Amino acid sequence: MMIANNPDIFKFIKSFLVILLAILLCDWLLGNALGYLYSKQQSGVLYRTSYAIDSTKADYLVVGASRANHHYDPRVFESSIHSSFYNCGRDKQSIFYSCAVISSILNRYTPKYVIIEIKPDEFSQFEEGELATLLPYYNNNAVKPYLKYNGKFQQVKMLSHIYPYNSLITNLLVGLDRNWIEDYKGYVPKTSVISNTKLEPLKEKGATDSLKVKELYNLLGRLNNKNIPTLLVISPMHYKYVNSVTTSICQQADEKFSNTAFLNFANNKSWIDNKLYSDDYHLNVNGARLFSKQIAEYINQQNKHFEIANQTTSSPPLR
Repeated sequence: MMIANNPDIFKFIKSFLVILLAILLCDWLLGNALGYLYSKQQSGVLYRTSYAIDSTKADYLVVGASRANHHYDPRVFESSIHSSFYNCGRDKQSIFYSCAVISSILNRYTPKYVIIEIKPDEFSQFEEGELATLLPYYNNNAVKPYLKYNGKFQQVKMLSHIYPYNSLITNLLVGLDRNWIEDYKGYVPKTSVISNTKLEPLKEKGATDSLKVKELYNLLGRLNNKNIPTLLVISPMHYKYVNSVTTSICQQADEKFSNTAFLNFANNKSWIDNKLYSDDYHLNVNGARLFSKQIAEYINQQNKHFEIANQTTSSPPLR
């Protein structure tokens, strides 16, 4: 009765509802406009992510963060293994990102081979917001389960249509230009050369995140059940790697899953030449070419081994 008899309170409530409705309408309109721009990407990092999740049908894939994106040249792999290759790497990502991308791919088709690039501190404690790049794929059933790791109250935040596209406006506009090409099948080369010849120490940061280990092992189990050969790789770096937590986890995965192998190039004396690096953490285009050739040769040897094993298994028993 007091509200009904008080015109000021009634006016306030009415104004509040009008403002709230206007905010919701603006959020809906702007969010859908940003979503439309996202769906029209022709090049750039957002296009590459969408292509990896929704479109690629390549036989051979690599996933991971920046070291995946800059170290694996599809040209080298395709000329060596004579099959299609796509680089699904993206800068500043975690193992959760790799798991989400591969899971979405497995829901669409079965690749012949998967490479997972592992960061030197891959299993360190997860930082909130690291999976923001996957928010536009919230409705993808393969991606959605991993977004709970992005932070608290994700379901509430996703009520906003703008939220998934926060800080993406520059990339959204640049990606509309199909002529703005910086990659070849997802691979982005680095052309600079570092002058530093001293190997600095690199230590893993923070405590081990058991959830990261769990999700990687779940993915490896799924790949193993599908009989997809999977290669975990710590690619070369211009650092002296002094902590073995990540390598131990990968070695255990190698032993646990029959279709999983592990290659560790950390502290490899064949890869200390600074001319092969763009910075201490990334190979340049020349280093990437040599490294891709080495991994492709390893895969060819694996494939020959599998062929021989299959022939032996399918052959009639000797009498």
